[in-house]
Amino acid sequence: FAGGKFRIKKWGKEKIKQALKQKHVSDYCIKKAMREIDDADYWETLQKLFQEKYAALSDKQYLVRKKRTMDYLRA
Repeated sequence: FAGGKFRIKKWGKEKIKQALKQKHVSDYCIKKAMREIDDADYWETLQKLFQEKYAALSDKQYLVRKKRTMDYLRA
């Protein structure tokens, strides 16, 4: 579940944890599922999503674009 949501849907670790908790999965199984996601792949995907979203925003102010991009990544 965790690996698929990360690779296919590009979900972050927090969103995956929340989904697993809603399904009443134990904390042990959640931790085991999180280990399934490679940190290097996670960081690479996060950077790629940041660059794509940042480039898609048309705001000219740097801080506004950065804030909107960070809000997008947190969701």
